[in-house]
Amino acid sequence: MSDDVNRLAKFLGMMGSDHDGEVLNAARMAERHRKAMNKSWLALLSPSGGGNEMDYLRSRAQRAETMVFRLEARVIELERELSAMRAARASASAASSSTKPFTGGSGKYNLPRAVEDNLSDALLANWRTSMEVYSLTKWPRAHLRVVLGRIAKRRGYRLDARKMWGNEMQYRFFPLA
Repeated sequence: MSDDVNRLAKFLGMMGSDHDGEVLNAARMAERHRKAMNKSWLALLSPSGGGNEMDYLRSRAQRAETMVFRLEARVIELERELSAMRAARASASAASSSTKPFTGGSGKYNLPRAVEDNLSDALLANWRTSMEVYSLTKWPRAHLRVVLGRIAKRRGYRLDARKMWGNEMQYRFFPLA
């Protein structure tokens, strides 16, 4: 370590004094010394021990690039895990259901035929809240209206929706006249 950096370290050590005047004087001396060295605090405090600022920034960029590569690898790993989990869930769902699920539209919102029948019957009979529909389907609230509209169209019904309180909605099917 250079003499300039050692001297600066001594000034900084004096800043731990119990006397306010001594601390203020040490801070001023450290700042004067930094200016005389013609370096920024960033360059002085960098891991390179007072090396130039460009080397410090270059090393930070390399570390950031390494982190990006690690994160990209982790994303790929998590995507593989997610695909495996989805495949396992789909096979378990198909094995547990005695009826064939509806296969039209987005696979994400498919329901076994019996569940879709129960949902349609419930919506034909009375208004149902989004929470009641969610309890049967586990679909996100933001998608309920679109997916229920597809089911209604496929079955020859009209979907009505009405806002209740807050973000709560109610849905109902009506036969087309």
